[in-house]
Amino acid sequence: MTSNGSPTLAIVRERKEGYISMIQRIAILATLLGILTWLSPQVSVAGDFQNEIFVRFVGDVAHVVSTGTSAPVDSSTIKSPEVLAILNRHQAQTIVKMFSDGDTARIWRQLADGQTIPEPNWFGIFKTSFPDSASAAAAVSDLKDASRVLFAQQNGLCYPQSNPPNDPLLVDQWALWNHGQYGLTVNADINAPEAWNIETGSSSLKIGLIGTGVKLDHPDLQGRVSGDWNQTLAHETAVAGVIGAITNNGEGIAGVNWNSPMLSKWVGNSFYDYQLIHDKTIALVNEGAKIINASYGGAGFSYIEMQAMCYAYNSNVLLIGAAGNDSSGTVFWPARHRTFIAVSSTNSDDELSPFSNWGTEIDVAAPGGQDTLAPWYENIVTTSVGGDGYASWLGTSFAVPHVTGVASLLKSHYPNLYNDDIAHIIYYGADDKGTPGWDSQFGWGRLDADSAFKLMKAPNVFAQYSASGGYNYSTSGYYQAVLYGFESPAAGSYVVKRHEVRKSVSFQFTYSDLPKAWGRGPASSGLPPESPIMPFKFCEVVPGTITGTGCELRSYVYEVWNILGQFLGWVPCQPSQVTFGYSVLGKFGCTSCGDANSDEEIDISDAVFIISYVFSGGAAPADCNYANGQGDANGDLSVDISDAYYLIAYIYSGGPAPHCYGL
Repeated sequence: MTSNGSPTLAIVRERKEGYISMIQRIAILATLLGILTWLSPQVSVAGDFQNEIFVRFVGDVAHVVSTGTSAPVDSSTIKSPEVLAILNRHQAQTIVKMFSDGDTARIWRQLADGQTIPEPNWFGIFKTSFPDSASAAAAVSDLKDASRVLFAQQNGLCYPQSNPPNDPLLVDQWALWNHGQYGLTVNADINAPEAWNIETGSSSLKIGLIGTGVKLDHPDLQGRVSGDWNQTLAHETAVAGVIGAITNNGEGIAGVNWNSPMLSKWVGNSFYDYQLIHDKTIALVNEGAKIINASYGGAGFSYIEMQAMCYAYNSNVLLIGAAGNDSSGTVFWPARHRTFIAVSSTNSDDELSPFSNWGTEIDVAAPGGQDTLAPWYENIVTTSVGGDGYASWLGTSFAVPHVTGVASLLKSHYPNLYNDDIAHIIYYGADDKGTPGWDSQFGWGRLDADSAFKLMKAPNVFAQYSASGGYNYSTSGYYQAVLYGFESPAAGSYVVKRHEVRKSVSFQFTYSDLPKAWGRGPASSGLPPESPIMPFKFCEVVPGTITGTGCELRSYVYEVWNILGQFLGWVPCQPSQVTFGYSVLGKFGCTSCGDANSDEEIDISDAVFIISYVFSGGAAPADCNYANGQGDANGDLSVDISDAYYLIAYIYSGGPAPHCYGL
């Protein structure tokens, strides 16, 4: 150990020189390779590659411009008349040499026991493209019989390692997986299959549904939904199907979430009752729902409805609501309230649906369909109560459950996330549409489950913080406001002065790029600035204050007087007593911790580097600027095979971020 507490290389080498048998090495490497093979997402879209073939020639058959450069077949030299005739017959378009010639290009690996193993000889392999997949398949069939061809193979299709679910109507669910079926726009979807590689839902996470009730015995929902039922009205049955229809059961559709139970609460048929919404929302919270899907809305504000929503939000429940279907710039209540993710609708062309409302409160967009005149497959195919149990629906009501489904996957995989954390991960992971950045039609963009999960992976690091105290940044004049829902003072109209309370905070880590940061209301004590003043906790980052090392937070407190001018006190507390909860997501500035190969990225190449170092005499990781070796991902003061395991878990499975000793 050096005088400043940093470990010397001797500590690392002492571990390295410990005896590990060849059988153990093979077993560890095989395990790592197995983990990589199982965890690596390999996804392509039907039709992307099937017009291409790989062909391995015997001897000097083809000359092209250069390795890796695609050239027209008719400008290349094909020395075999037989091969040339086949390529011409099937209208071959381009040809590219995949790998360099000559043994000098081969790389030889030396094992710890002295054996040398060469990389496979890939020389002589070419990739050729054709007008379509049928032409490519026919060319493969003919080339296989050619005398100068070792093998010919059509470029194949890969799917998520979990395999696509076998639900027969998945092909109609463009919102989950739009690969150009029916001529629809490729990738105008939420990238559900990629997210399913990571998470399909936790059976311990409860999702609440407020609406018309669900057909509980529907074959694609039976056992997944409990609570209030409705055998004749289909709205909430359709919503439930989008969120969590039983998946991979050979029946009907696939749900975004495969495993999490849903709790159904009836609040009306054609019109919903505010008191029932209040009562059933509180019941859902008390019964353990962590996410509430509110596929309804109206133009009017309701005190009693919003009181229940504040209770839910303060209880760390995520609320997701519909923007409305009036083709107007007014977002409906309750979605327009701060406590909600407000969702607009997109169609199969990744445009705003013609019926969707928009406005300044929109947070994110999600697939909700086209219009009533569109073919059934352009809307949202989901569960229903009539006919064969499935129907095509449209509306922001059906954009909302796509967001609910993705939110529930995130909460399942990262159970410690707050409601505000999930919301902002969804925002920042959205596929930006319309005007760059946030806009009033798409919010932060169209929902993207794959990108949301990727935000939580290396090289990003997610951290939750809290701070207390604060200073009075500004004070309003006297004004009259309604206070509602507090234990004290009682509901009524009061004279108040609003105080903006700020707190400058420093992050524990230094971020190499400008991170994302946001407030966590349920972990805070201040209130929002709007009237009526209701008891929902609030904290936000002051725009423009985020740096790589810190930011400024703000919340609000109120001085309150009655109409006689008598001072009643502070609501909820004085400025110095405010607590702030906040989260930060960004690339960790300590690029050395876990970065074994010094490329300023923490990725799977570092695990490979460590394996080479431990087993094959590879280069040693350089010293870290902090208190541990550069390749020491888990902070145990040594660089060994445990760091490779640690990095693999971090990169692929949401494991803890690499950290420096003492942090």
